[in-house]
Parts: sequence; structure tokens; C-alpha cells
Amino acid sequence: MLKMKSLKTTIKNLGVVSSSAVLVSLGINTSAMAANFYNITDLSSDEYANHAPFGEYATGINDKGQVVGYVEVHNRFKPSWFWSPETGKISIATGVTVPTAINNASQVSVFRSTTDYGSWSGVWTRNTGVSFLDNSIYPYSIAAYDINNVGQVVGFSNFSSEAIFDEDGQLIFPETQDHAVLWNSSTDRIDLGTLPGRDRSYASAINDQGQVVGYSDTSEGTAGAHAFLWNENTGITDLGTLSGRNRSYAQDINNAGQIVGYSDNDGRNTRAVLWNEGTDIIDLGTLSGANNSAAYGINNVGQIVGTSNAKAVLWDEDFNLTDLNTLIDPSSGWTLYSASEINNKGQIIAYGNNLTAPDTYLVRILLLTPRTAEPVPEPITMGGTLLGGVGLAYLRRRQRRLRSAKVAG
Repeated sequence: MLKMKSLKTTIKNLGVVSSSAVLVSLGINTSAMAANFYNITDLSSDEYANHAPFGEYATGINDKGQVVGYVEVHNRFKPSWFWSPETGKISIATGVTVPTAINNASQVSVFRSTTDYGSWSGVWTRNTGVSFLDNSIYPYSIAAYDINNVGQVVGFSNFSSEAIFDEDGQLIFPETQDHAVLWNSSTDRIDLGTLPGRDRSYASAINDQGQVVGYSDTSEGTAGAHAFLWNENTGITDLGTLSGRNRSYAQDINNAGQIVGYSDNDGRNTRAVLWNEGTDIIDLGTLSGANNSAAYGINNVGQIVGTSNAKAVLWDEDFNLTDLNTLIDPSSGWTLYSASEINNKGQIIAYGNNLTAPDTYLVRILLLTPRTAEPVPEPITMGGTLLGGVGLAYLRRRQRRLRSAKVAG
């Protein structure tokens, strides 16, 4: 869920850029692109599309290809949804319940944070509905953001021991008690603490080993946010920032302990980063000619997805960066702007719009599913030939690593 804050900003500020125009400028015939590596499924709803401001977001995908998400209209959450190839899109809950992640047992971490509907965090399944997690006494100060395959849930919770009221009897929200939280069960709520010199923390992801990542900052803004890694043995550890930058945010962690996110300078000069096993910080770079990037998701193969200058991107397990627009059929009309999730089978959640659709301005949620490479037509330029060679080399490397990876069936 934390990554959605960055994605929302990216999506709301997207300009419509023609992928065909970009390719033509490179001297590449778009009808002679090397291959189509992904099938694209549009997961977006049309029910609320005419209710501006409107947004729809996918927040999680598991190895079964099941996806969860929600619709936001007029800055209010609408019924959230669960999608699978077998069921299509079905409602998770009415009201303002927000799903944030889904594990391979189809358990979904959810939260609700409003004064009129009440606030809580929980785990939803199709058979049992919502099972509630141990709560905070403060509304607005609790949220579940991720769930692993063991069923552990992370997010944040207010750990004040008693309610505090002002002289008018109004509840005071002590943000300094908003701490990253780990729920081992519905009643076992663990305070993960904060980094030194900071009084707040928020957990964004947890792997199957129980390692937790997120960020810690100050409620007064006196110290920039720093990414952290937490585990049961060592507690909370500062992951630091890129040189010359004062903030960092950890977005995801895989079972090998690789962490992805981004580092910036008060919102400027944003660069995608990887912490390899929680130690070395690596600048993942940008697309050629771009000046920013961010990484949002990583799978157990080591593939990373994110964005660079409003283009959806993929880093392979060797940290080679590819514009995902070059790996889809250009005749489909889709332009991809950002990618937020990738599962262990290489399926990607991305955002884009279709230049051939009646409402070209609408940003859609897209599920990209890897497919077998098709025959490669003869490109008409050197640029096209090089692009085709890089694409095929990437596909062979990806298929080889995916075959050797342990993924759920």
C-alpha cells in the first residue's frame, strides 16, 4: 500500500506519450518489432470511469495470478475487488475496505480507516470474510500493508497505551506512536520500533522468513525518511540512502533478502535502488535520457519492476534495465507508464492507456503475462536489429531463471 502513494502521484501526472512516435524517432519500424513477450489483460472497471476524480489501483498479485485492488472516486474508497482468471472480478467488501496484498493461500491483507465506518485491519478470504487483527485505540492510526505466505501481516499501528484528549474533549492523535507493526496472529501485535532520531515508522513488506522492510521518519519533518530492515534477531536496521540524497524508502523484499525501493533528495532526483541482502545499496539507474526512476516490486527470481520517466520498466536478475513498452505488441495500442508488482511466474501489474480506445486519457490496470516468443521479422534498421537481439537474449535468460526458480503452482 505504501507504494501506491508514489504510484498515485505518477499516474495522476501522466502525459499521453505515443510509443509509436518514440520508436519512429529511433528509426525503428513499429510493425517490424522483434517479438511480443506478454499477453495483456485489462483489469480495470468502467462503472466509475465518469465520476472524476477517479482512480483504480491494483495492490497485490500472488503466484496463482490472482489480483486484488480498489476503486477511488471523489477521494473516497469504493468496494474493493478480487480478480482471478476463473472468477473474473468479484467484490471483497462494501464500504471503504482497502485490500493491500494477497498471498498464495489467497489470504488478503485489508484495512479500513474512517470515522464514519470505523477503523480496523484484518485478513480476508472468500470463505471466511474478514478476520480482525488486534487494533489500535486510535482511528486512522492502523493499516495492514502486506501478508506473507506464512500468514504474517505487517503495516503500522498506534501503540499509545491510553487515549489522550484536548481541553475540548477531542481525541488527540499522537503520530509519534505510529510504529511499524507485525501481526503474527490476530492477537499478537508486535511493535517494530523506530530508527534512532526518528519517532515514526511504517512497514511496507514482509518475506516468508519474517524479514520486514519499510521506512522511519519524524512527525515534525526534522529528519528525512530512511528505509529500514527488521528481523527478529537484530531488530530494526537503517538501510541508508544513496550518496547525495537524504531520503530512502523500501518498497518490497524477496525471500533471498533482496530489497528494492528508491532514494531521493526531498522528492527530487529519485533513483531506484536495491539493497542486496540488506547491506550494499545499488543504484539501479534510469532509462537512457531519463532523470528519475523508482523500484516497487521484486520476485524471488530477482526481477524488479518500477518506473523511469513515466515508462514502465523491468530490471532482470542481472540488473539490466528494459522499457516494458519494447516487450509488448506495438499494434495493441497500449502505452505502459509504471509497473508495481511482479510474481514468481513473471506476471506483472502495470498501468497504461490505450491510444486506440475511445477514452485514451484513462489509465488502466493491466496484467502482463509472459508468453512464448513469436517468430522475429527482419527489422529494417540497425536499431531494430539490436533491439531484437537484446529482446531475445532477455527472453532466453528470463525463461532459464524462471525454470530454476521455486515458484508456487
